[in-house]
Amino acid sequence: MDNAIIAAETRLTIVYYSVKRHNRPNYAIIGRSYKNSWLHSEAIMADPQMRDFGKRVKRINKRHNKLANGYIASVNHDGLIVAKVRRSGPRFPWKGVALCFVAFFIFKGFLLVQLGEATFNDRVEKLQSGTVVEQAGAYAMSADPLTKWIAGQINSLIH
Repeated sequence: MDNAIIAAETRLTIVYYSVKRHNRPNYAIIGRSYKNSWLHSEAIMADPQMRDFGKRVKRINKRHNKLANGYIASVNHDGLIVAKVRRSGPRFPWKGVALCFVAFFIFKGFLLVQLGEATFNDRVEKLQSGTVVEQAGAYAMSADPLTKWIAGQINSLIH
């Protein structure tokens, strides 16, 4: 009898809000409102299905918001198309770092071809006798086997 009275005096509160990225309406069930405030805590404690429902709605809204930022559609082994959340947030730019290293070694190869090996090594030795920063530059600019190979490839293209 008490559950029937509580159920008769309750109603779901549905709130309208807009998603900023897509500007389309979105609705969320945020809870129940009760005529008498003392019924609220008793009804929530007495109704485990409502707690489970609230958890499911919260999980669905959370997934919807994640999918709004971007998703990748993939096909499962059974042929079901599943939308997976695209990973967001700052990522380390590995491709950019690799491109910088490649460009740096190509630059060293061009310098080695342009200046010649003797002049290049003399300038690196001058850097080694300088300050700590110049010594670090000398270490980075030293003629390693990769730089010599790149210089050989560039030299064969030029001549």
